[in-house]
Amino acid sequence: MATWKYEALFVCTVLAATAVVSGGELVDWLGAAAVLITFMHGQISFDFQEAQGQMPQPDVSCYKWS
Repeated sequence: MATWKYEALFVCTVLAATAVVSGGELVDWLGAAAVLITFMHGQISFDFQEAQGQMPQPDVSCYKWS
């Protein structure tokens, strides 16, 4: 299993526990899902930056802004 999967699983576990402790209502679960999606977006963006930075000539000139 890749490292990013462990990170996502850990974040998902913490967010699920937080949602349950917060009352377990729909709004708590929606907030947890929003944070998880934002976290996953950040992981993808970081991987993109790293891959572009290792290329001799990056495909995207503004990759550092992502």
